[in-house]
Amino acid sequence: LDDPRKNDITIEQLLAHRAGYAWEESSTELLELLYEGFLPDQRALVEVPLVRDPGSGHDYSNLSSHLLSVIVSRACETDLLDYATEHLFGPLGIEPGEWGKGREGYRWGGGQLHLRARDMARFGQLYLDGGVVDGEQVVPASWIEDSWTPYTEGAWGSKVGNNFDRTAYGYQWWIIDAGPHTYYLAWGHGGQQIAVLPELDMVLVVTADPLFGDHGGSGWSLEKANLNLVADFIAHLPPA
Repeated sequence: LDDPRKNDITIEQLLAHRAGYAWEESSTELLELLYEGFLPDQRALVEVPLVRDPGSGHDYSNLSSHLLSVIVSRACETDLLDYATEHLFGPLGIEPGEWGKGREGYRWGGGQLHLRARDMARFGQLYLDGGVVDGEQVVPASWIEDSWTPYTEGAWGSKVGNNFDRTAYGYQWWIIDAGPHTYYLAWGHGGQQIAVLPELDMVLVVTADPLFGDHGGSGWSLEKANLNLVADFIAHLPPA
């Protein structure tokens, strides 16, 4: 590897976005790499530079999520869509739409999975129900607990809205406080959301234009509006 620190990166750090990779929107070069993908005959996938020592802090990283896709695909020796269909989508009754691949041939771990709103809700309900579907333990309850553990507080550096009061980060999930409530948020580009509010036995889903290629400016204004739509609604719900 070009940087010996990468030998110390763990799967747990990739899950928590604490592997040391940059937030891709921090530079034009990284953003182009994110959208163009990685050539299979080059080492670009592993040569993306680190901006901090692994484990020393949080940087939101689509690359980290994509590396997890590569790891699972290689470990299971199968296409990730096939694996997910057998072990997750099938038991949930989800019929996934298109799931894009990077130029190196792996499903894009940082997004580009097309789901209907009802299927997003099924995924949220799975977490709300402790990983159980129709009496079958599809996802270990311990994994849900680990995913919703806040490994980083203040993971989003700027204020999103009046009721977006906390931005902790777990394993690929945000932990948000809004008013008297805490909810767990799967947050997609453009403000697509699966929000799970266990104390009120509630799952909320928002779909939005993913705004591919639109970063900052008017695109971020729309994304914030979608995020605040959910946060404001939850903040005004009565306590359990």
